[in-house]
Amino acid sequence: MGILKKLAVMTISALGLAGVALAEPKAPARPTSTYTSVPEPAEDYADTGGKELTDGVYGEPHYNDERWVGWYNWTDSTRAVAITFDLGEARKLSRVRLCSLNFKAAGINPIEKFTVSFSEDGTTFENEATFTTKDDGRENGESNNGKTVMLTRNLTGTGRWVKIELIQLDRSTTHPWIFLSEVEFDSQPAK
Repeated sequence: MGILKKLAVMTISALGLAGVALAEPKAPARPTSTYTSVPEPAEDYADTGGKELTDGVYGEPHYNDERWVGWYNWTDSTRAVAITFDLGEARKLSRVRLCSLNFKAAGINPIEKFTVSFSEDGTTFENEATFTTKDDGRENGESNNGKTVMLTRNLTGTGRWVKIELIQLDRSTTHPWIFLSEVEFDSQPAK
């Protein structure tokens, strides 16, 4: 029992309010979503259960932080890392935020652009919006650490499923990686 809870229990006892239950603080509700990706993340930076990108926990600016999900060696500019989120119900989306890691010394390159599209059935995706990231702090961190970059974009779309496709900048490095620790959507029910 924490010190504050002990103090509250002692105060309640002293006031003769024994038997009154103390409510535990509740975390704010977050919309739940699961996701899949093609390709799957690299084994060393894999997600455990398809929820780490939507758990509300951000990675520290270093690749050894287990909160990062990483995809390796996507050097073909015609291919993208595609992540499909199932929001559980049709939702109207107004904003997307991606927490990415830039750490060129470790082969983790900035995201050059990303697309967002929407689906009602999980198969046919429409209303694709493409966003470039040239003004989003592509500089790298110090030699020991990378730089966490929040890519935030306003958008308009409705769907139960949302697909985000990522293309990395400078695909010529020896070990090209893309790292994300969080993807967030501002949305409301479509009905």
